[in-house]
Amino acid sequence: MLGKKKKKPRLSGQVRGADKEGLEEQGEDRSNADQADDPVNETLALQQENSALNDKLMRALADMANMRRRQSEDRIRIVEETTIRITSELLPVLDSFRMAVQADGGKDDLRQGMQMLESMLNDLLERHGVQKVAAELAAIFDPTVHEAVAVVENKELPAGSIIAVQMEGYCMGERVLRPARVIVSESPEPKDEAAGDETAAGDETAAGDETAAGDEGEREDHADL
Repeated sequence: MLGKKKKKPRLSGQVRGADKEGLEEQGEDRSNADQADDPVNETLALQQENSALNDKLMRALADMANMRRRQSEDRIRIVEETTIRITSELLPVLDSFRMAVQADGGKDDLRQGMQMLESMLNDLLERHGVQKVAAELAAIFDPTVHEAVAVVENKELPAGSIIAVQMEGYCMGERVLRPARVIVSESPEPKDEAAGDETAAGDETAAGDETAAGDEGEREDHADL
């Protein structure tokens, strides 16, 4: 009998699929390796990356320019709104001033009108946080909020006291808009008693010398006789 032929073992579908996937991966690895080794492909990749970074930079610069433009517009709008609000509040004061000037009253009426205007302006400043600098008479001079325009001797007040206020000062919070201009006192200079004693002693010495010289002259005259 003839011997039976041995059948070759068949590969299962899973084994063939695994081999196929392995071959594909090897092909991709070779392709990637070839692209990495290719300087042209590397240059193109760098150019694409550079182009993407430039796009990001340009967008960031544009966003910054827009932000600065909006901030500038906001500042201008705030200044305009503040100016309009303050001007609107000043108009009644201007109207009162015009009426006081056009009035036919005497000096007392004019004085009352000016006092009313001063009160209205002070109220307006206080509404916006502006206050007068404290500068009462006999208060101690403070160089941070006061400006001395003159110094006058005064026996009644201690040195450095405020005698008079020439111009009111104003501040907003801790910021001094204008210092109060005041006149400050100083103690009178004491008389120099030592100098007076020296003068008196000098006068006495001179008088004594003159007396002695006169006595000597009289003695000489008697001797000649």
